[in-house]
Amino acid sequence: MKQPKVLIADDDAMLLVAVTERLEHQGMEVVPCRDAYMATDLARRHRPDVIILDMNMPAGRGDSTHERLTQMEETRSIPVIYLTGESSAKVQERARSLGAFAVVLKPFDPAELIAYVRAAAERGRENDSEHRAA
Repeated sequence: MKQPKVLIADDDAMLLVAVTERLEHQGMEVVPCRDAYMATDLARRHRPDVIILDMNMPAGRGDSTHERLTQMEETRSIPVIYLTGESSAKVQERARSLGAFAVVLKPFDPAELIAYVRAAAERGRENDSEHRAA
């Protein structure tokens, strides 16, 4: 099975490096960025299998980025995982309403995030197979 390509957008440089290293150690290809605007551009160019978004970033929020991604044909079916320090019910509801695969709260267990990434990538592959068969 092919290892997933993951785009991660988070403005916390130390967290971005740490998560990137963890995912790469698992054999995944990682496309890191530090703001929402770049996340949208990189998602269109790299077509990752999974996108991890922080909720609060420069140049836009994670949820507004997710909303933009769902409006573009080439990115609308990519599973999104939120990695956020915001634990409010409003954030949880907003993530659900946009069809997020998962919301992982900071501080987080890296093994849990990796498990979500793998499960999201698998779901994305299944969705792609269904769309091609239809």
